[in-house]
Amino acid sequence: MIVELSNLLAALNVSADWVGLRATQEASTHRTVRDGIPEYNRTTTSQGIMVEVLANGQIGYAATNLLTLESVQTAALTAQR
Repeated sequence: MIVELSNLLAALNVSADWVGLRATQEASTHRTVRDGIPEYNRTTTSQGIMVEVLANGQIGYAATNLLTLESVQTAALTAQR
């Protein structure tokens, strides 16, 4: 994951003093048992990237759950505003 974040960071086109990326990935498992019989067993995952931008002495934040360059670029520009 670190290599992908480094590649995303290098590819961003943002005029800022500093840009930081934080990635998160979480897996949750939900199980339901009634009268000793399993009824429900499901695992879900969620992931995303938060972008921090320091521009003109101000820090801005934005996030996206899409791990594409276009989505991270849009989040970085939003954080820059």
